[in-house]
Amino acid sequence: LKRNALTYALVTLTPGPKMTWQFDELGYDYSINYCTNGTVNESCRTGEKPVRWDYWTGISDRPDLYYQHAMFNHLKTNYSSVYAPSAHYLTSNGSFKRLQLDGQDFTTLVVGNFDVVSANKAPGFTSNGWWYNYLTGDSLEVTNTSMSMDFAAGDYKIYTNKRIKNPF
Repeated sequence: LKRNALTYALVTLTPGPKMTWQFDELGYDYSINYCTNGTVNESCRTGEKPVRWDYWTGISDRPDLYYQHAMFNHLKTNYSSVYAPSAHYLTSNGSFKRLQLDGQDFTTLVVGNFDVVSANKAPGFTSNGWWYNYLTGDSLEVTNTSMSMDFAAGDYKIYTNKRIKNPF
């Protein structure tokens, strides 16, 4: 589920339309080829899939994942600097991914560690000054744009250089 949030942070905030699978915001873990009899077969690709309302109440991480998806969608749909940036850059340094969205009002950085081990990486801040973690509301004063920080396996952060209120 943690990897789902990391992946969707990058996918959702990358400019352009997206299509998601049902209940993906809750970590839906049934194959697209799942059959109603419980088998997996390509002929069932467009068949009915189980509705998993227990995802909302059964595993505590699933509602957290839902709210993380909601945060990404809120950021993308409410700020033109995110949904229509003047420039964007998606880079990969092995298992460390970075998305930079340069908007008219502010810059957004999405950085994540796709590795299975922790890593100390430089997010690549574009300027010195205050940066704000959109997910937590914490602020960080950047005095060296080459600074590095620890990222646990599957960890990600979304920074903006303008304070954005997270409604969740």
